[in-house]
Amino acid sequence: QTMFAQFPEFGLMSLGVMLCMITGGIDLSVVGVANLTSITSGIVLKALVTSDGSLPWYGIPVSMLCGIAVGLVAGALNGVLVAKIHIPPILATLGTYELFLGIGIIFTKGKAISKLPIDYSNLITRKLFGLIPVQLIIFAIMAGLISFLLSRTTYGTRIYMLGTNSKAAEFSGLDTSKLLIKTYALSGICSALGGLVMLANYNSARADYGTVYTLQCILIVVLGGVDPNGGKGRTSGVVFAILVLQMLSSGLNM
Repeated sequence: QTMFAQFPEFGLMSLGVMLCMITGGIDLSVVGVANLTSITSGIVLKALVTSDGSLPWYGIPVSMLCGIAVGLVAGALNGVLVAKIHIPPILATLGTYELFLGIGIIFTKGKAISKLPIDYSNLITRKLFGLIPVQLIIFAIMAGLISFLLSRTTYGTRIYMLGTNSKAAEFSGLDTSKLLIKTYALSGICSALGGLVMLANYNSARADYGTVYTLQCILIVVLGGVDPNGGKGRTSGVVFAILVLQMLSSGLNM
């Protein structure tokens, strides 16, 4: 139960990195997007608290939707830089990571956003039926959705084709720019969900949380069988790599 509550935050980010790597790119801004999302959602949560200190019923959905919207916009920005301005993905996403980090520092003035309503943390960190952490359910739903997109839809076929040979994909009539923007936007949503889980786990938000996750996500994706050059990789391999690394980490700690 402890392990299942720990890995979803970086596991969700790894799913986003996997999608970008299949196209032949990479997303190094996942942690920056996650932190910016958690900061935004934390600010919204605090703003919605009523005068008597309670949170209205719509407070949690609104804050989560705001966070996901931030992730979507941030991911789309990465996609535009890569697809339209033709900046190499490693440079574009490293640059936007620094941008999102800077925006987060401005929002928080370098401090942590704390004293958040406990209702949000209680909702995300609770266990269904006393057994299954909600964080794990969020991760499983997203992993299942991405697995379906990759294996059962034309979107999956197109990004594998793009990653295998971008020139051939372009000459075959694919709108590669639109495809890249969609992929990086989806990566942004995965990072945003990771940020929302982080916000619940720590019950606070800060611009520099989870800085070790960037390289950890890349390690997980490559260990899971995704080709860094693009065109190859499966969700099941990435999920297995996440579980292996989490078991190693927890085992060594014990």
